[in-house]
Amino acid sequence: MWQTVSVIGAGQSIWKSLRTVHLGLNQRNVLCARSLVFWIEVLRFIQMHNREAGKLSA
Repeated sequence: MWQTVSVIGAGQSIWKSLRTVHLGLNQRNVLCARSLVFWIEVLRFIQMHNREAGKLSA
């Protein structure tokens, strides 16, 4: 009886830690995705700016 209870307890704690890790990874992925989008926008703006500067100097 006690063995099954301890196995279930261990399973639950493993499941909890896996869930926390999973949630942490999800949050980090969201942050990475946001920063990636931000940098893509910055690069796009720089390219546009360079194109305008090129037109002016040409």
